[in-house]
Amino acid sequence: MNITQRDRDLGTAYAMRPSASRAELTEVGRGTPIGELLRRYWHPIGLVADATDVPKKVRALAEDLILFRDRQGRAGLLHARCCHRGTTLYYGKVEEDGIRCCYHGWKFDTEGRCLEQPCEPEGGQFRDKVRQPWYPVAERYGLIFAYMGPSEKKPVLPRYEALEKMAAVNVRARLAQTDAAWAATVAALATAVGWILTTWRQVR
Repeated sequence: MNITQRDRDLGTAYAMRPSASRAELTEVGRGTPIGELLRRYWHPIGLVADATDVPKKVRALAEDLILFRDRQGRAGLLHARCCHRGTTLYYGKVEEDGIRCCYHGWKFDTEGRCLEQPCEPEGGQFRDKVRQPWYPVAERYGLIFAYMGPSEKKPVLPRYEALEKMAAVNVRARLAQTDAAWAATVAALATAVGWILTTWRQVR
């Protein structure tokens, strides 16, 4: 880019200074300074209700991921692209013990282990050597947290005072709702019993 004095004198937009940013402070991909810093912590990546037998797209720390829950109730967070041919697992089929790629049918569990390789001899002789990239997840406070850093640096999932208080309030609210529902049920039952007794006496 060659900006001349004439361009500056004319005041055209071409003479503006090129935009610049400090990428080391804004990029969060693997291998970047801030990305590596953030990958030393657990991050909320969805609600517990988001993990179902329908795969859900998740983007966290510049990575495209797939969140799902197998039919055994285990939540999984896998890299969005199948390690076999690179198609998206967003269209995968969630099964009893994992998610099956829609392209060639390879099936992976919640920790990326390859369970099946259809159309391969003996169900896939090298499936034990294949691993779909994955991240550990944990569920707490109605949220799903993911740890996206090196395994040897993984911290314990912390307990947050504010969320602990919210969880306690939610429990009390649910108990209050239960008490109210039970009271309403008892009242309705008492009314029904009273009506039955009154009717029975009249019939006699």
